[in-house]
Amino acid sequence: MSRRRRKVLPKEPVRCEIETLSHDGRGIARQDGKTQFVDGALPGETVMAKVVSSRSKFDELRTEEVLEAAPDRQTPPCEFADLCGGCSLQHMSGD
Repeated sequence: MSRRRRKVLPKEPVRCEIETLSHDGRGIARQDGKTQFVDGALPGETVMAKVVSSRSKFDELRTEEVLEAAPDRQTPPCEFADLCGGCSLQHMSGD
Protein backbone atom coordinates (compact mmCIF):
# COMPACT_ATOMS: atom_id res chain seq x y z
CA MET A 1 0.00 0.00 0.00
CA SER A 2 1.42 3.36 -0.99
CA ARG A 3 1.36 6.44 1.18
CA ARG A 4 -0.44 9.59 0.15
CA ARG A 5 1.88 12.41 -0.73
CA ARG A 6 1.44 15.65 1.11
CA LYS A 7 0.33 18.57 -0.97
CA VAL A 8 3.11 21.11 -1.45
CA LEU A 9 2.12 24.35 0.26
CA PRO A 10 2.82 27.69 -1.45
CA LYS A 11 5.95 29.34 -0.07
CA GLU A 12 4.88 32.87 -0.92
CA PRO A 13 2.21 34.64 1.17
CA VAL A 14 -1.22 35.03 -0.44
CA ARG A 15 -3.49 38.08 -0.35
CA CYS A 16 -6.66 37.60 1.74
CA GLU A 17 -9.66 39.87 2.24
CA ILE A 18 -11.17 39.02 5.61
CA GLU A 19 -14.98 38.84 5.73
CA THR A 20 -15.78 37.77 9.30
CA LEU A 21 -14.44 35.93 12.37
CA SER A 22 -14.75 32.22 13.08
CA HIS A 23 -15.95 30.85 16.43
CA ASP A 24 -12.32 30.59 17.58
CA GLY A 25 -11.30 34.14 16.58
CA ARG A 26 -9.63 33.48 13.22
CA GLY A 27 -10.42 35.66 10.23
CA ILE A 28 -12.40 34.02 7.44
CA ALA A 29 -11.65 34.68 3.77
CA ARG A 30 -12.67 32.82 0.63
CA GLN A 31 -10.61 32.21 -2.47
CA ASP A 32 -11.47 30.06 -5.49
CA GLY A 33 -14.45 28.57 -3.63
CA LYS A 34 -12.31 27.46 -0.69
CA THR A 35 -12.59 28.79 2.87
CA GLN A 36 -9.44 30.22 4.46
CA PHE A 37 -9.01 30.55 8.24
CA VAL A 38 -6.44 33.28 8.93
CA ASP A 39 -4.80 33.64 12.36
CA GLY A 40 -4.20 37.25 13.39
CA ALA A 41 -6.65 38.86 10.96
CA LEU A 42 -9.78 40.93 11.66
CA PRO A 43 -12.96 41.48 9.60
CA GLY A 44 -12.53 44.19 6.97
CA GLU A 45 -8.77 43.76 6.72
CA THR A 46 -6.65 42.90 3.72
CA VAL A 47 -3.62 40.83 4.72
CA MET A 48 -0.78 38.84 3.25
CA ALA A 49 -0.84 35.42 4.90
CA LYS A 50 1.22 32.24 4.69
CA VAL A 51 -0.52 28.89 4.18
CA VAL A 52 0.38 26.58 7.08
CA SER A 53 -2.09 23.77 6.36
CA SER A 54 -4.26 22.78 3.41
CA ARG A 55 -7.24 20.43 3.33
CA SER A 56 -9.76 19.66 0.61
CA LYS A 57 -12.37 22.20 1.80
CA PHE A 58 -10.31 24.75 3.74
CA ASP A 59 -6.84 26.20 4.29
CA GLU A 60 -5.26 27.47 7.50
CA LEU A 61 -3.08 30.57 7.23
CA ARG A 62 -1.03 32.87 9.47
CA THR A 63 -0.96 36.65 8.94
CA GLU A 64 2.45 37.87 7.77
CA GLU A 65 1.56 41.50 6.94
CA VAL A 66 -1.52 43.70 7.34
CA LEU A 67 -2.02 45.70 4.13
CA GLU A 68 -5.24 47.47 5.16
CA ALA A 69 -6.00 47.47 8.90
CA ALA A 70 -9.50 47.35 10.36
CA PRO A 71 -10.62 50.24 12.59
CA ASP A 72 -10.77 47.75 15.50
CA ARG A 73 -7.07 46.83 15.27
CA GLN A 74 -4.89 47.88 18.20
CA THR A 75 -1.42 47.09 19.49
CA PRO A 76 -1.73 44.11 21.87
CA PRO A 77 -1.17 45.15 25.51
CA CYS A 78 0.91 42.01 26.14
CA GLU A 79 4.37 41.88 24.58
CA PHE A 80 4.11 38.06 24.27
CA ALA A 81 0.72 38.00 22.48
CA ASP A 82 2.21 36.87 19.14
CA LEU A 83 4.44 34.23 20.73
CA CYS A 84 2.26 32.32 23.20
CA GLY A 85 -1.14 32.36 21.47
CA GLY A 86 -3.01 32.27 24.78
CA CYS A 87 -4.97 35.44 24.01
CA SER A 88 -5.81 35.22 20.32
CA LEU A 89 -7.74 38.50 20.06
CA GLN A 90 -5.53 40.98 21.92
CA HIS A 91 -5.02 42.82 18.63
CA MET A 92 -8.75 43.66 18.53
CA SER A 93 -10.27 46.62 20.37
CA GLY A 94 -13.02 45.70 22.81
CA ASP A 95 -15.10 48.77 21.98
